[in-house]
Amino acid sequence: MAGGDEEATTALLPPPAGSAEAERPPPPPADRLGVGYLIFFTLGAGFLLPWNAYITAVDYFSYLYPGAPVDRV
Repeated sequence: MAGGDEEATTALLPPPAGSAEAERPPPPPADRLGVGYLIFFTLGAGFLLPWNAYITAVDYFSYLYPGAPVDRV
């Protein structure tokens, strides 16, 4: 390595495992009220319900217009 390249690469590396600089991150906060579960449930329902309506729309319009190729329009 030439010049200051060695200093630049050592600044990017994590500290060794036994050093004083290597600290453990704090544990994640506890979800006592189930807010995380509620958020993920709401996001999942928000994605799945419109997708389900999009998929079943072909069946609905096939029933509504029996002679037309609805899935290719």
